[in-house]
Amino acid sequence: AKLLLSSPSREHHASAWIGLGFLSLVEGDLAAADRAYRTIRELSPVGTSLVRWEPEWIEVLVRSGRIDEARTILDELVAATPASPAAIGAVARARGLLETDEAEAAAHLGSAVAVFQAAGNKVGEGRTELVWGERLRRARRRAEARDHLARAAQLLEDVGAPLLAERANAELRAAGGVVDETASVEGALTSRELAIARMVVGGASNREVGARLFISPRTVEAHLSAIFRKLGVRNRRELSARALDDVVLQP
Repeated sequence: AKLLLSSPSREHHASAWIGLGFLSLVEGDLAAADRAYRTIRELSPVGTSLVRWEPEWIEVLVRSGRIDEARTILDELVAATPASPAAIGAVARARGLLETDEAEAAAHLGSAVAVFQAAGNKVGEGRTELVWGERLRRARRRAEARDHLARAAQLLEDVGAPLLAERANAELRAAGGVVDETASVEGALTSRELAIARMVVGGASNREVGARLFISPRTVEAHLSAIFRKLGVRNRRELSARALDDVVLQP
């Protein structure tokens, strides 16, 4: 992001803020995400960027209770954006978030899931299952919510999105679901998780790992939580002990 922001190009600046906005949304900092998306709109009006960032802003606005503003952004997006699987799925998810009727919301969210599945977009599919499960849980439809949240957690963990996967698991617990916190999953680490595990075993702090990988310390911590869960360890000391018996984990 720093490299892109140092460029004189407005497009590069917009790209940097798109990344920062999404990271803030994933980390739950809605105020920072909102500031980022407002900055993007000044650099690249709604519907003009090659990357669809507007649905994430709509999610921020909905989660912040600013429904009317979210509807305005959605209307602008629909009017300006060419059809593509990513755009169609994201718009359907946004419609589902904004819909007050539960049946209509389910129709939009189900459509988004189908579009993302057909396109092989597991991130889009997982994020849609997550917001769907959250909505159902808040509507006290806990059994239905658990199905969507479990699916979201699996999809997001598979693609290496630990913060989102942790959010799905937290919602799953709140909906009365069971999350396996201790099972050892040999060889299940993603390439990013494996790289982080090796650096931590080598003595690197979260800040040092983040600096090397250009991610925040909080994101490193989320990756570590996923690593610990998958390997059946509880902390760095146990991870290092595990590495003594597993050459793959050794730095």
